Amino acid sequence: MQDESVLVARLESVPEYRARFRDVFDGLPTKQRIAFAFDAYVRKLTTPNSGEVGPGGRPGSPTGTVEKTETGTVGKGSTRGSR
Repeated sequence: MQDESVLVARLESVPEYRARFRDVFDGLPTKQRIAFAFDAYVRKLTTPNSGEVGPGGRPGSPTGTVEKTETGTVGKGSTRGSR
């Protein structure tokens, strides 16, 4: 799909995004890696009372961080399968 290739190309063109994808996923943005990152972001938005304070200074607001675990990649402070 053309839209997916445009998204991948745009993310690859931003040095900070390339660096973050390398740190978290050990590689450049791909369709699958973007899906994992997006899932972690949405999970962070929908997890009530996560206890973390995000950039807006509100508890539970997204921090935009993703971390690797033994079972997969999830948003910081969350666990796979918990909602």
